[in-house]
Amino acid sequence: MYGHSDGFIKWCGDNRILMGNHGDCNPDKAASIRRILERYGFEVTEMRFKGKVDKPCYELNWAYINFLQVGKNIIMPKFDIPEDAIAQQYIQTAFPDCNIRQIEMKEIAKEGGALHCLSWNVYLPKHE
Repeated sequence: MYGHSDGFIKWCGDNRILMGNHGDCNPDKAASIRRILERYGFEVTEMRFKGKVDKPCYELNWAYINFLQVGKNIIMPKFDIPEDAIAQQYIQTAFPDCNIRQIEMKEIAKEGGALHCLSWNVYLPKHE
């Protein structure tokens, strides 16, 4: 199986990783990814919605991890579902110094991508 890591994990700085909700749908694969990351010293927080909302929308809520970060600004997907607020809290906790805004992404996420996939941003530090 091949794919992009931006659909599963996001580096939060230091040794911290925010992981999408892969564990809600594929707990064995998510546990395997988590074990590998932890073996290399990463602290992993998983975004989970199962048990927090009545009917998780797996068709869309996988895409929250595919947000766009530019400096201290984060734009994350919004789908007008209960998971929106839960996902925003996960991301705000992982990136406490960032300003977070949500943007409607339902039609784009249904095609299999979200903000990071659309932008593929790269951080280039200022040279002094």
